[in-house]
Amino acid sequence: MRTLVEAPGPRGVLSPHHRKVNLRNDRVDVFALGLRLISVALLSADGWVHLHLWQDGYRRISTIGPLFLTGAVSALVIAAVLLVRPSRLIATSGFGLVMGILAGFLVSVNFGLFGFKEALSAPYAGESIALEIAAGAALGTWTVVDLIKDRSGRATK
Repeated sequence: MRTLVEAPGPRGVLSPHHRKVNLRNDRVDVFALGLRLISVALLSADGWVHLHLWQDGYRRISTIGPLFLTGAVSALVIAAVLLVRPSRLIATSGFGLVMGILAGFLVSVNFGLFGFKEALSAPYAGESIALEIAAGAALGTWTVVDLIKDRSGRATK
């Protein structure tokens, strides 16, 4: 039986099938590709900052050190996977990661976290905040553009 409205389930919304990108005639595809590459760059930069900070001394702080390393490795892995396999699920994971890192930093600055209180004057604090906000915005925008592109492509079929 055929339905009038084909609403995708959660899997369809988060993980589209690969589709060819038309960079010559479709400005939305070019925009989406640019957003995805910017997202990869921002995630990679955020991962590098956290890896650098971990190497510079955060590794000596119990609980916080392993969290810094986990955040760094996770950001770099998500960036690499998003570069190779454009997926809204991966982008959503990246969005959750950077927003989680940002939330953890803000909690640490304002209240302390696991017995550690961070300061806004800490090395790379401003850069981290800027990278995480920018990465979250880029990942969120790419996810929405990709979803709209996917739905409009299905509507024309």
